[in-house]
Amino acid sequence: MFRPRLSTVLLFNVGVAVSAAACGGGNADNNGSGGSGPAASGGTGAAGSAGMPGTGGATGGTGGSTGGTTGGTGATGGTGATGGTGATGGSSGGTTGGSAGTAGHAGMNATGGSAGTGVAAGGSGGATVGGSGGMPATGGSAGTGAGGTSSGSCTITSMATQSDTIGTVFNVSFTTDMQGVDSAHIDFGLDTTYGYTAPVDLKDAKTMLLGMKAGKMYHYRVTVGSGATMCSGPDQTVTTGPLLNGLPKPTITTNDATALAGGFLLSEWYAGKQVAFIMDKDNDFVWWFDPKTVNAQFGDITRARMSTDGKAMYIAHGNVPSQTGRMVKVSMDGSNPQDLSSSFTGLNHDFTIVNDAMGDWIYYVAYSSGQCDDVREYSPTGMGRTVVNLSKAFTSGACHANAIEYSKDDDTLVVSELDHDAYVKIKRTTGDIVWVLGGGSNNDFTGDGATWDNEHNCHVMGANQLLMFNNGSGSGSNAIELTLDPTAKTATKKWEYTASPAIANAIMGDVQRLPNGNTLVTYSTQGVIHEVDASKKLLQSLSWGAGGALGYAIKRPTLYGPSPK
Repeated sequence: MFRPRLSTVLLFNVGVAVSAAACGGGNADNNGSGGSGPAASGGTGAAGSAGMPGTGGATGGTGGSTGGTTGGTGATGGTGATGGTGATGGSSGGTTGGSAGTAGHAGMNATGGSAGTGVAAGGSGGATVGGSGGMPATGGSAGTGAGGTSSGSCTITSMATQSDTIGTVFNVSFTTDMQGVDSAHIDFGLDTTYGYTAPVDLKDAKTMLLGMKAGKMYHYRVTVGSGATMCSGPDQTVTTGPLLNGLPKPTITTNDATALAGGFLLSEWYAGKQVAFIMDKDNDFVWWFDPKTVNAQFGDITRARMSTDGKAMYIAHGNVPSQTGRMVKVSMDGSNPQDLSSSFTGLNHDFTIVNDAMGDWIYYVAYSSGQCDDVREYSPTGMGRTVVNLSKAFTSGACHANAIEYSKDDDTLVVSELDHDAYVKIKRTTGDIVWVLGGGSNNDFTGDGATWDNEHNCHVMGANQLLMFNNGSGSGSNAIELTLDPTAKTATKKWEYTASPAIANAIMGDVQRLPNGNTLVTYSTQGVIHEVDASKKLLQSLSWGAGGALGYAIKRPTLYGPSPK
């Protein structure tokens, strides 16, 4: 980088589930509607028969018909069938009775139906019209079954504990008497519409609420699930603590707020304050960590990345050209800081994270004993190996790597190599070179996108789609999107953005295509970040100035789960 060219604690109690049972029943046909008693013709009215279970808690049974034409006794209403899920109420009772019949007896209440979609309504009573003395039968009682994904009944007791290190982070613990809990989440936000959701890992001892502003009251609510039945606890509140002293706010210029991608910005100050930080969509600080509290020699921060599960932060100290790079890992609540520097000897500039069933693998660029840098691996078990030395990609000359990204589509690593103005694609598991883009005489591609002057980070958008930060030679830096044809070996410029007035950024620099199609361009050591749309319109500019030089940057839609880049 300084070479001349560089230019939810979940406390889980198993209890008896308290569920709301459907008390309705009634005659249900195949479509979930209740059966009805047919009208008697001069004799005793027949009882309504039970239909098939419906799709929700069934309603009460309907009464029998009224008396016959010669004054016979009305039949007792049939007992309603136990409802399926979500059935509608039974239809009305028998047809018009004869003259002066004796009143029919009331139908019996059905048993409760199982939980279904919606709460069922009670069946209507069978009304008599005509005969002088026939009384209406009484319908079954209304069903009370809960809907398929509606709230069940349970007790949730929760508690939130504020981080001692980062006052905007809370750990939530809870107990519940719901039986068989297999899912849970916590909704939280500035009011009871919430807006953010923290997934609960049932194997974990805590769930962290991340992304909250400093000095604000937040609402949160725990929801647990067992199969399709969900149960939510009461609304609770917490109040976040103050900001870390001295966090410099950027100068913000917004030209079109409605077109911004939103989300959270994760970056770090390479100079000045030298801490890792996260800002929300309003450009308010919501997280920070100073790695110098772990290792006093830490400085010149070039990259911070969250672990794939969103529970920890890795922070790299590039420290070029002294070749004494360092790495710190810390929980997102500021607890359990670890100095991993001894496992990342020679680290410079950048690292990326690849996740599989074993966990997070870290790939990073590092100085070696020769004239070309290494690509190295740190396994989930803490083992290290050299994937490849970059001399394998070039026939001559020194090699200095300054950025690395993962290509998920083909399980490769793409490395920026500054001394040859090149990107190198490498098979992650074997270290074999797939191609060299740029690189002078070692260039595998031709076309208007095959050459440039100095580069740093990139965004691998597909196996053959690359967005790169071109530092340029002093007249101005820009973002360039390339389409590669690996068969024809051509590289074609698809899109390009240059700031106006131009910004010349010699050291580092980053780019990212955002989910809504916007592009984030980070002019690292100039302390400037632009978000632009597909038409190259500048939507927003953040500027800390040269005294607030940044490292690399990533925007994330959420602070939970894997990184988008």
